[in-house]
Amino acid sequence: RVAESLPSALCGEGPLARRLAPVLPDFAVFRTEGAVERVANSPELIELDEESRELHEESAARIFRVLAATRKYAVDLTRFLEDVECGAFVGHSIEGILRDPDGAQFLPEAVALLGTLLLLLDERVSGGSRERALVLFYRCTVGTSREPDDFADVCRLFKATGRPSDADLATR
Repeated sequence: RVAESLPSALCGEGPLARRLAPVLPDFAVFRTEGAVERVANSPELIELDEESRELHEESAARIFRVLAATRKYAVDLTRFLEDVECGAFVGHSIEGILRDPDGAQFLPEAVALLGTLLLLLDERVSGGSRERALVLFYRCTVGTSREPDDFADVCRLFKATGRPSDADLATR
């Protein structure tokens, strides 16, 4: 549902996207010191920025919540596997879990679910859209009580992958 309700401006499509492009940058803005603060540094850009925030702040927050939840699943799965491996669950090992019929079903399904979530997100919400939404979310929350602790980790996991779309693959 998040992908279906993604505003066209965050997708980089349409006249509104072209008009708001100066205040809806991708991750390139993080590579230059002070660039985030300079996004809206003129009266025209400040007005565009306010319009962009009004129109897209909630969508950017929804995208962030989905990405953060997916990252949390990946971290929790990794932590569980590490805990089993180091003996935190006495009497259990990865090999023992895989010998059990339920465990042999659970572990591959848990890993497959993570892979499916990542592929589905990459397919339904393009890298550029994710980046623009995350930059907008950051600009709306930085320095506030809503600023998430895991923002940098979410950005590392969900930056644009450069993966070609299915349509691009079909034409090869």
